[in-house]
Order: sequence, then C-alpha cells, then structure tokens
Amino acid sequence: GTDADENAKYIADKYSLTYIPYFDGSIKRFNHKSATKAIGNKALLKILGATVGEAITFGDDNGDLDMILESGHGVIMKNASEKLRKRAKYITDYPNTEDGVARYLEKLFLKKK
Repeated sequence: GTDADENAKYIADKYSLTYIPYFDGSIKRFNHKSATKAIGNKALLKILGATVGEAITFGDDNGDLDMILESGHGVIMKNASEKLRKRAKYITDYPNTEDGVARYLEKLFLKKK
C-alpha cells in the first residue's frame, strides 16, 4: 500500500479502531470497532421489532458493505465503486444525486403490486 495507507493502519491499530478506505482510498475513515452501520442497523431493527431479513438497506461505500450483505434486500448504489458493485445482488439504476434510493423503492414496490 501507500505510505498514507500504512500510516492509517498504524493509527487504527494503535487506537483499536477499524480503518476503512473510502471509495478510491483517497479518504481515510476510522470507526470504533463496535460502531458500524451493520451493528447500528441491527439495534434499530430490534427497537422496531423487525429482523435483519426484513430490512432493505442502501449504501455506496465500504462502510456499508456488511450492512448490505446482512440485510434481506441489500442494494448498492450505482455511484459506488466497481469493487462494491461486484459484491451486490441488487444495484440501483440511478446514483444518489439522481434520487437513486427513491427510484429504486418506487420500482420495487410498484413491481410487487
């Protein structure tokens, strides 16, 4: 990796954080190991009395991947990296900037009628 990646990994290890390169790696993100979107999603669903299998989740970066893969209907946004899109079962037809989530949900629910 690059010097920046090595420095980021060092910082993450030193402070017991999770290091997540954002999109192309030009942005570095650090999370507490128990503060992930997947864990937060599970906590919210528990409060709502729903299961992970009932959830529809959307994401466009590496920090979203676990949440998306664990949910009943995980969707990667069209504007996500190619690496993420390769892992997806479902991908939106439109990016975030073109109402990708709303358009996807509209298409999904109208199709089910």
